[in-house]
Amino acid sequence: MINFLKIEPLTEAENKTLIHLKPYWEKEAAKVVKNLNKWLKNFNAQDKGYLKIWTPENNSTSELIANAINFQNFYNIKIKTIKQNAKILNKFHKMIKQTVQLMAICNAIKIITKFYLEIERTEIENKPNFIISLINEKNMKLFENCKATLYQEIGADDFLDLKFKEVTVFDDRFFDTSLISIEILKYLRLLKKNKKITEANLLNSNYSLFVYENFSAFLKFYLKPFLSNIR
Repeated sequence: MINFLKIEPLTEAENKTLIHLKPYWEKEAAKVVKNLNKWLKNFNAQDKGYLKIWTPENNSTSELIANAINFQNFYNIKIKTIKQNAKILNKFHKMIKQTVQLMAICNAIKIITKFYLEIERTEIENKPNFIISLINEKNMKLFENCKATLYQEIGADDFLDLKFKEVTVFDDRFFDTSLISIEILKYLRLLKKNKKITEANLLNSNYSLFVYENFSAFLKFYLKPFLSNIR
C-alpha cells in the first residue's frame, strides 16, 4: 500500500519552482523525521543510514525527499512482518502514521511543484480548483488501490459494492471517503466476528484503510495553507 505513495526525487525544474514560496512544511517535516528516527531504535537500525536527521537550517527540500525515499525502502521490508499480527500492528501504529505523514508532506511538495510547472506552460483559469483536482487525483488513485485490496481480501461483496457507489467527486471540493471507510471497517469487524473472514483478511484490510485515510487527511492538511493563498 505504501508503495502507492512512492515519490520521485525532485528534478531541477521542480526544485526551482519552490522559490515561489516559503517552505512552511519544514518544522513539521523535521519533527516527523526526528520521531521516525526514534522508531529505528526498535530495529537496531538507527545508525544504518535509513533516515538521516533533517533540519531546515542544514538541509534542503531535495534532501528531505531523498531521505523519505530511503526510509520508505526500510519501511516496506519491516511492514510485511508488522502487519501479520494485531498486537504488533497496534504497537507500531504510530510509526505507520508518522511514515504516512512524511510521505504526505513530500507528496504535497511534489503537487506544489506540479502546480507551478503547469501554470508556466498553460493558462489556468481557476487555480484553486486546479490544486484541488491535483490533490483529489492523488487521493483517488490511492483509494482505488485500497478498494482493490479490500476486494482481494473479502471477495465479491454486495455491501462493499453499495458503499463504493456512494463515493462522489466534485470539482471544487476535496475527495473525502472518511465516513464510508468507518462504515466499511465496522462491517469488516462484523464479518470477522461471524467468522466470514480471517484475522489476516481483517488486518490487511484495516491496514489499507488506515494508510489511505491518514494519507488523504495529511495531504489535504499540508496543502490547505498553500491553497488558501492562491487566487
